[in-house]
Amino acid sequence: MTIDIPEFDSNLEGYSCYVVEALCHAKRTVYNEDGEHQATECGMRLPDAPLHDPDVEIGPRVEFVENDVDMCPECWPDGLVDEAS
Repeated sequence: MTIDIPEFDSNLEGYSCYVVEALCHAKRTVYNEDGEHQATECGMRLPDAPLHDPDVEIGPRVEFVENDVDMCPECWPDGLVDEAS
């Protein structure tokens, strides 16, 4: 799946993200026969209550960029967002 970049947020600064194991992942919601669950764009399934998981940080992408968190290369492939962000 590829993230569609909206005109109002061309650097995806407000995109919802998870930080798991020191990598910033793009958040997505998966709907399947088991119901809805949270996952990363690269396919990592997250716990049913990621907000309460101490090993998962959730926030807008800009927070993690500003704190120099490494971006998952599968969720944020080269060229997806402006390098200046």
